[in-house]
Amino acid sequence: MVQDLPAEDFQGVLGWRSFYRDHATYRFVGYLEGRYFDAEGTPTHEHKYVEETYAAATASEDTKKNLQKRFKSCNSRHKQNEEFFEIWCDDGWHGKGTVPVHIYYKPRQSGMKEGSWCGPAPCPC
Repeated sequence: MVQDLPAEDFQGVLGWRSFYRDHATYRFVGYLEGRYFDAEGTPTHEHKYVEETYAAATASEDTKKNLQKRFKSCNSRHKQNEEFFEIWCDDGWHGKGTVPVHIYYKPRQSGMKEGSWCGPAPCPC
């Protein structure tokens, strides 16, 4: 079943579905009777579950993208053969008086990958 795929693969399959639905070259020819549609082309309960799962995953991805827009990645510099690296926030890019913080993102949607990045936050000084 498509919903048993890892979250990224699941979204990939439904992304291709959207591609074929919206593409001018490919025309609709009908529904395949079985797991997701009955003989009349009516969606089944499993189809509804897949659609709800896809909507939740898409909303989760949109939330992550919005967070990454709001909390732009920090600047960093590392020299080869050195143990440490430098991280900073630029007043012109990140906002005046911001400091680097570790931003952690854990989606509510099961199977979605967690993420983290360095982003700016107002200095508590």
